[in-house]
Amino acid sequence: MSRVTIFIESSLAKTGGVERWTIEIAKRLFAFKHEVQVVGLRVMDHERSMCPKFSFNYLELPVLRIPHLHVLLPSPRLLVQFLKIIRSSDVIVFVPCYSIFDAMVMFLDKIVGRPLIAVFQNPPLIEDLKVRNLAFFCLLKMLGNKALSACQVLNPHHYRVLRKLGVKAKIRIIPQGVDARKFAHNPALHRHESFRILFVGRLCKQKGVDRLLEIVKEVNKRSSLSGKVQFMIAGPVDAEALPILKELYRERNVVYFGDIKYDEMPSIYSEGDVLILPSRYEGFPLTALEAQAAGLPLILSDLPEVRWIYDKVSNMHVIRLPPQDNLQAFVEAVMEFYNEWLKGEQYYAELREKCKENATKFDWNNIVGDINVLILDSLRWRCRHG
Repeated sequence: MSRVTIFIESSLAKTGGVERWTIEIAKRLFAFKHEVQVVGLRVMDHERSMCPKFSFNYLELPVLRIPHLHVLLPSPRLLVQFLKIIRSSDVIVFVPCYSIFDAMVMFLDKIVGRPLIAVFQNPPLIEDLKVRNLAFFCLLKMLGNKALSACQVLNPHHYRVLRKLGVKAKIRIIPQGVDARKFAHNPALHRHESFRILFVGRLCKQKGVDRLLEIVKEVNKRSSLSGKVQFMIAGPVDAEALPILKELYRERNVVYFGDIKYDEMPSIYSEGDVLILPSRYEGFPLTALEAQAAGLPLILSDLPEVRWIYDKVSNMHVIRLPPQDNLQAFVEAVMEFYNEWLKGEQYYAELREKCKENATKFDWNNIVGDINVLILDSLRWRCRHG
């Protein structure tokens, strides 16, 4: 049995895409004869106390905080502990966040010489983080082609970006997954007379919360929709988005649920009729898969990362991809699904079934099988490179 350590620059008490990927993969790798340990950061004390129990070993390491700059740094204790963890592991998996912690992982692993797999959950080149992104890849080039045994990306677009940035390691395209049974639609929670548009995710600029506000205002200008449409929003809010949230509150048909616990999300999806995500960029929108599993059609920004989902599924008619900067196209997509909804409960139920069929292509059990192949390839890489 090989020992696999997964390092994330976060806490599993959070409910983002990186945290969900880590939990789902870690708990399933045991079936492939791997002993899994997840190492996170003690980002906030109250988050640590809220962290649930897992079927795998989970450890949070201490960090140094620079409060006014909102910067986290490795503590001396963290460096010592993490070096011991690497030495006791057969494979190290980490999710680059383009920070000093990535440098820490790569340098310490270089000392010990374990197979190192980089899982690019975040886009490898983001305009807002361009300097940090390029610094990461410059460091990778300095450490040599053998610094990484393999990489995982979520879509072909990120594969092409990594190759252009000079990454020589083997790259496998393995998307996010979903537990379709967990998010199955519950008709008992879907008894309402309004068309409900759901937004799930962090309220921030990246997710297009400012665009969501404009979409809400445009929809509410249409007299034909008066009193017939409701917007439901769930997710944590960034400080920069608080003014936008206040404006959303002023709209008569907006409900904000706050930061919902992950285990409660299936009931939120069951109350919706369509999911909208006007994002500026994405790694791989996990909420889109969860919504499809719950039987919700999708309105997503037409991004390279998102279009791959669209091209991969068989029922394309339950997904709309308006251009990310075209608000009117988003509003028209809302109108299209609203008109579908008006055709009656039976018709929309058939539409929901097509959404569920799409989600089955991304079942976690298939995804973890691909991750296992990546780990086995890395173990063989270690035998070749010593």
